[in-house]
Amino acid sequence: MKEKIEEFWIYGVNPVREALRSSVPVNKVLLAQERSKALMELLELASRRGVKVEFKTKEELSRLLSGLPHQGISALIGDFPYWDPLDLLEKEGEPLLLILDQIQDPRNLGALLRTAEALGFWGVIVPKRRSAKVSGAVAKASAGALFHIPIARVSNLSQTIRLLKEKGIKVIGAEAKAQKTIFEADLRGSLALVIGGEEEGIKPLVQKNCDFLVSIPLKGKINSLNASVAGAILMYEVIRQRNFYFLEKEGKNDILNS
Repeated sequence: MKEKIEEFWIYGVNPVREALRSSVPVNKVLLAQERSKALMELLELASRRGVKVEFKTKEELSRLLSGLPHQGISALIGDFPYWDPLDLLEKEGEPLLLILDQIQDPRNLGALLRTAEALGFWGVIVPKRRSAKVSGAVAKASAGALFHIPIARVSNLSQTIRLLKEKGIKVIGAEAKAQKTIFEADLRGSLALVIGGEEEGIKPLVQKNCDFLVSIPLKGKINSLNASVAGAILMYEVIRQRNFYFLEKEGKNDILNS
């Protein structure tokens, strides 16, 4: 079962291109009359999908979008689907999920979605409260990755984590004060990685429901990282360990030892 939200506008070449390439409903495209090669390609994409296109001047687009960096194109997204969290597991293989707790900055949310999609995570889970909503700003920051990775929105994150653990998924939380670092932890197998928000991190109850917590070792004078940067480091370490794990399972020790 999928929950759908109200329509919203996206803007910029990459977000609109990826929306048109995805299965997400696109109700309308606004296109600048002064068209570049990239905009002509998007016009062709919209035509192939049967999406209505309206032509505007760049000035009109700027007024309609309150000065946002539209690059000559905008699109109206309709019925964006949020997934049920358990539906994210309906694939072959060992699940790999990202859980975002209290990520309220749309740019951080977009950047995390972009990294998760690029690294092959199966889906992303966010809470309904104290989380940035899917929007044009999130689409822009994700470079359109928003439209290619399933997102589940849940009322109770702790309860969802318990459900995932019942399905055999290890849940790892990122916490700056955790004694175990990401390089000491076993991040292989079926896994959900929890990243906390910009100010408060992961809520205490959510931390309590994690199997264990990990930190990123820092050696400089700055003792914290932006949420999306920290998330990218953590996700990449998960993928690094996961790739070595699969090579071990396939008996390709010559590659590991080379």
